[in-house]
Amino acid sequence: MPIDKKVSPDGELVTLSISGRFDISLYPDFSQALAQCQHPHTRFVIDIRNTNYIHDFGLSMLLTLRTRIGAGRIDIITTRPEVKNMLAEYGFTNMKMCA
Repeated sequence: MPIDKKVSPDGELVTLSISGRFDISLYPDFSQALAQCQHPHTRFVIDIRNTNYIHDFGLSMLLTLRTRIGAGRIDIITTRPEVKNMLAEYGFTNMKMCA
């Protein structure tokens, strides 16, 4: 499965690990994962360390998430400096670079 979802026992932390291509094909899984998270203070960790391609639609999904819950409640984990730079241009500043 391209998206692996883990939710903390209290429902306040959701980790979505995305592998392969982050594109329109993930929209149903991404939307379903978000719809299942109803806690009002949910924080999201989007782990894209195993993502080898981010399409504009993948970026659009992240922007939609940010609009919906607020930028301060999203952390993005990546290993690629070019991805970090691209996302920073769109206002994603809560990013962690991991080896």
